[in-house]
Amino acid sequence: MSANKKLEFNRKQKLLKRRQQKLASYYKNRSKKNAEYTTTKHRAIKRLKNALPRTPKRRSATLAAYLQHTKSPAVEILRQAEVVSSPEDQMGMAIEKAALEDIKTAIDSCKTKRSKDSVTSMNVLVASISGEKVTETRCRKNLAKKLGLPVRRLSRGNRIRTTILKSEKSCWAYVCRKTRKDALSEETKRLAFNFWMKPGISHPTGNKADVKRERIGPKTYSSHQVYLVEKTQTELLNENDVYDENNVHVYDYISDIVDVTLCNKEDNVHKISCLKTDCGECGINKLELLPEETDDLDTAQIVKWERFEKVCT
Repeated sequence: MSANKKLEFNRKQKLLKRRQQKLASYYKNRSKKNAEYTTTKHRAIKRLKNALPRTPKRRSATLAAYLQHTKSPAVEILRQAEVVSSPEDQMGMAIEKAALEDIKTAIDSCKTKRSKDSVTSMNVLVASISGEKVTETRCRKNLAKKLGLPVRRLSRGNRIRTTILKSEKSCWAYVCRKTRKDALSEETKRLAFNFWMKPGISHPTGNKADVKRERIGPKTYSSHQVYLVEKTQTELLNENDVYDENNVHVYDYISDIVDVTLCNKEDNVHKISCLKTDCGECGINKLELLPEETDDLDTAQIVKWERFEKVCT
């Protein structure tokens, strides 16, 4: 090893040793300060105990009187650190306790019942008390113990609450009926029911045991016979009377509608005058339309045209 390398090596060793000494001195001084602070704190607490009255009742009365001093900076710091509750916080805790007791009473009266109204009320109560704050503070288990409910029940209430907050519907609307915007109306359901109940489309099975039963309330049921379909859905769709009760012709392709509005073909080709709408014999007037489609009054109903594509199976 050359002389320059030895000097460089010794210099680095001295710098490393000096750095280690500084770190050791820093940690030593810090532990010393902590020890001094702990000792000072212990002595202050001891002096405070000696200054207070000897009996526990008088000692607690003195501390309570001091902590109720609203103008004390020390008391204000304790309140900000949530070590001591302010009068407003104490009133809020009393209100929360009373509200929790009322909710627990309502839950106790509903959780053992199995009627539709009781289940609905239970869902509303559980959804209203299982929100984001309960999840953030992780107190769902303790809240379930206070209310006498399993934790799964509160988790289900949280799911119901999340679904409610995503829409403008209330708790009652969500648990009582569907909230889908594309749900079928009662008139559409009745129209489909009347169609499938036609004599040529379905008939009862003839067996008295084939009964469909549904519970609609407490000790209240609705029942009807089971029906069998005589024709498949494909066969019904191929019949023209499925599309309209007036037996208006239903076209399979757009070209069929075009052929109806034009004159007959010559050599499998339409005349050029017909295609350019210069012919006086053909036109849109040859297309059969419903009375609702040709009505031009202000009170006329809006008729929607729909296009379906046949799929070969």
